[in-house]
Amino acid sequence: MLLNNHVQYSLICLDALKISGRAREQISLGVTANDLCELSGGSQIFIKQPNAIRAMEIFIHNDDPALFQSHHGRLASLHAMSKGCGEPASSTRDELAAWFGYLNELATGKVPIGRASKIELNHKKMRALFADGSIAFEDINDTREISKIRYRSIGMMLHLIQDSYTASHCERNDDNELVKFYCYEAQDSAKHKACDDVSKKHKAALMGECSLCVESLLDNAEYDCAPLLALSADAAHSDGGCFV
Repeated sequence: MLLNNHVQYSLICLDALKISGRAREQISLGVTANDLCELSGGSQIFIKQPNAIRAMEIFIHNDDPALFQSHHGRLASLHAMSKGCGEPASSTRDELAAWFGYLNELATGKVPIGRASKIELNHKKMRALFADGSIAFEDINDTREISKIRYRSIGMMLHLIQDSYTASHCERNDDNELVKFYCYEAQDSAKHKACDDVSKKHKAALMGECSLCVESLLDNAEYDCAPLLALSADAAHSDGGCFV
């Protein structure tokens, strides 16, 4: 989904729930994380660069490491897409579920968060997605402040929900089940961009899931992603769809 659409749908959700102040600000920043930290290509996921721009901090901190990921790399599930053509839908679904599990734990404060907190020590399911398992939580959420990490994790979950309803990212049937995850590598980028939004028939479901996610996590209850990630009985392996 185009970044402007992510922000728009998220703000509509937060407005409807009357979420304001610090929570609104940080959730809105978290929604951008999946896209604005995306500066690498190929299979390189984490690149520590001392002069890297930290996009979530409004492009002002140029002296700290940053998280880089890509639609093209091993973190494609961060956009509800597959890593490559031919990947079983269940594999992509399981990676998405791992992201939701990880972000649920951060958002509800169930994972100890500190400068020494490493994915390889605290969340082994997530480690398999990374080129460098010793990456710290603060690098993913682009901050060391616990309250910011919790809110930004909610925003990242909203991004995942929204991408899972995006027409050029995956296919859903009339029962709202996932039929196929697309592979960005196989798509024409212009065709992808032209359909990088939710279809009208799924917009109500999208907004309902976003509201459920925010309400649950602000009440310190985990968001249940199982209905969102339900696969159809005829779920297919990934390809570029009609966007090649």
